[in-house]
Amino acid sequence: MKNFYKQDLLTPSSATTKKIIPPSDLSTCALSNLSTNLKKHNLPATSCDRDSYLKYLSNTIYEIQLKKFYGEIFQIAQTYTARKKCISQKAIQKTPIIKTMKHKKLVSTLQLIPLILICLISFVYPQLTHAQESHTIQNSKVYTLGHTLPMEVWDIPLYLFNHPQGKEVSRLKDYKHKKLIIIDFWSTWCGTCLFTMPRTYEKLAPYTNSIELIPVTTQSIKTIEPIWKISKYLQSIPEFYSVVDQHNLKELFGIPHYPIAIIINTNGEILFYDKPSKITDELLHNLLDKEVSI
Repeated sequence: MKNFYKQDLLTPSSATTKKIIPPSDLSTCALSNLSTNLKKHNLPATSCDRDSYLKYLSNTIYEIQLKKFYGEIFQIAQTYTARKKCISQKAIQKTPIIKTMKHKKLVSTLQLIPLILICLISFVYPQLTHAQESHTIQNSKVYTLGHTLPMEVWDIPLYLFNHPQGKEVSRLKDYKHKKLIIIDFWSTWCGTCLFTMPRTYEKLAPYTNSIELIPVTTQSIKTIEPIWKISKYLQSIPEFYSVVDQHNLKELFGIPHYPIAIIINTNGEILFYDKPSKITDELLHNLLDKEVSI
């Protein structure tokens, strides 16, 4: 339809492109025809008769030509108008469907916005709002299995959430009266962390006098508190608390993923560096026996 105007109006049929002969050009042809007819019938022809006849004949032929030309143009215009009206009606019928589809897509997109925001807050925001702690370690070394922690690590301030005794800050040296310290790195967005933590607490229940379990996260209290309130896993842990906003320890141990549990003794030796699910009773007995023999 985009070429309809060009094809039908600007380039009409061959009949419409014929040249219209004006009355002045018809006089010569009509005069010769009149002379021929008069000669056949042997009739005299006066100038008045010739002029009247030529004028009448020329005007009649000119009117016929005009009617024929403009009649075809009128038909073309009517066809164009009808086609244009049909296209407009089809467009009007399709418009509500298009609007409905766009509305549904917009609604579905808007429904995803809260989920996107939650993901951004959980993954990006904690990294951007890195807490600047007053005590930092000027050491680029990563400590893994078999290494011994430097003395300054024991004095790193550990900011607490939901401590059963109401403490807000502690240090690793506060737990030196225990034979072993287990540092459990976790995060609220880590489903495995939430699932395995109650089992880790349950497994360590018989060793509360000799082993201290310290959950550690880089997230803030504002981030973990709403998750703690609704999580059935965290709520199942009696007297659950956690170290928060702790980036120094994560960098110190080079934590590659979550969850990761690190077991150290009172000398700062790293005895275990793996998933919490791999902590068994046999492993704990062996580690405690070595500490007793020492």
